[in-house]
Amino acid sequence: MFTFKFFLKPTSKAIQLRITNNRKKVEWSLGYEATAEQLDDALSDSPKVENIYLSSTLGDVRKRLKEIQLDFIRDNTDLDNMEIKQLGKLVKGRISASEAIDQDEEEKRKENETKLFGKFYEKRMNAKANKGYKASIESTFKKMQAFCADKDSDHGKPFDELTFEDISLRWLNAFDEWMVKDDLKQNSRNIHFKNIRTVINRAIDEELTEKYPFRRFKIHPEETRKRSMTIESLRELFDYPVEEYQKIYLDMFKLIFMLIGINSTDLYNLTEIVDGRIEYRRAKTHRLYSIKVEPEAMEIIERWKGEKNLLCIADRWPNPKEFNKYMNITLKKIGKRQKVPGRGGKIKITPAFPELQTYWARHSWATLAADLDIPDATISLALGHSGGTNPTTAIYIKRDLKKMDEANRRVLNYVLYGKE
Repeated sequence: MFTFKFFLKPTSKAIQLRITNNRKKVEWSLGYEATAEQLDDALSDSPKVENIYLSSTLGDVRKRLKEIQLDFIRDNTDLDNMEIKQLGKLVKGRISASEAIDQDEEEKRKENETKLFGKFYEKRMNAKANKGYKASIESTFKKMQAFCADKDSDHGKPFDELTFEDISLRWLNAFDEWMVKDDLKQNSRNIHFKNIRTVINRAIDEELTEKYPFRRFKIHPEETRKRSMTIESLRELFDYPVEEYQKIYLDMFKLIFMLIGINSTDLYNLTEIVDGRIEYRRAKTHRLYSIKVEPEAMEIIERWKGEKNLLCIADRWPNPKEFNKYMNITLKKIGKRQKVPGRGGKIKITPAFPELQTYWARHSWATLAADLDIPDATISLALGHSGGTNPTTAIYIKRDLKKMDEANRRVLNYVLYGKE
């Protein structure tokens, strides 16, 4: 029976295969390169990480050669009377045929993977750079996996086997019913369906599927509960005699309001004031904002000046999320404090604004602006809901900024001084 060996010729890195039979040999290059050290390591029992691919490749060739040897034995092939060149040609042909079969199987595997919904979803998920959005679609990914892993749910196939064709109206309805049982609210469920819809739209764009289950499955948003404060409540809050530790949180809420409902993340990340204005790109939408800093807002900024960023909140909290978390907790604790009779010195707090959150500042600004009959177009522009009349023309940009500045001044005069 023939024997085989992998080796390198002197001064060459091309890996050779030698077939020996009846003391005669034939050699040819396998099409891979390596140094002598790399080849020795790849052929060892415990190759280094950098040589694992080469080790696996040569292992496949070795496996094919042993299969050929067994075939010769089963077929009683007369190797003693076979010319070495003929043997080499026969072995080389069978190795090449095996490689072709493997390549064909690999192509089929890749083709099948492109039909798998979960694989494509995961690919899109890992491609996202925006941390907030990536966290959202990862949450949907895990929710779908949990749905498909629940033996009591009507999920059909396991998640890893789902194709785009499997994401049908029936599947979406079953997923929705499962989330309802899991006590997810309408808007939370809607976020998951929007993430799924976005991925399917992308798959359609890439011509991986033509199926679009959302033609019949409708996403019905739940009406958001009103989150704005009356003028009386807002004035009460602004003048409330808060505890010492609550002062920074109340001032930050005021500042958010005075800066036309700036997001707490963007407030945290502010770095400077230029020509009396703050200019930044909103973290959520990447839209460019430019807001005039009114004297009342500047007073708060000066009081809480930071070293790292414009405000000291970036020095006190490690990230915007932590700041926003503790701010919302503290805002709800603003209220009357009363000592509970008995030992221990326990304090009972009766919240004056039990549902208050940072986002209420933005809603309240918009509501009060509407009460002052400020045009909807100006309110939308101030909140960043539209890009203005003509963002390419400097004249229009200045005019739009002037409208925003005048609107904000009117709202502040109304709240702080009772002027309409």
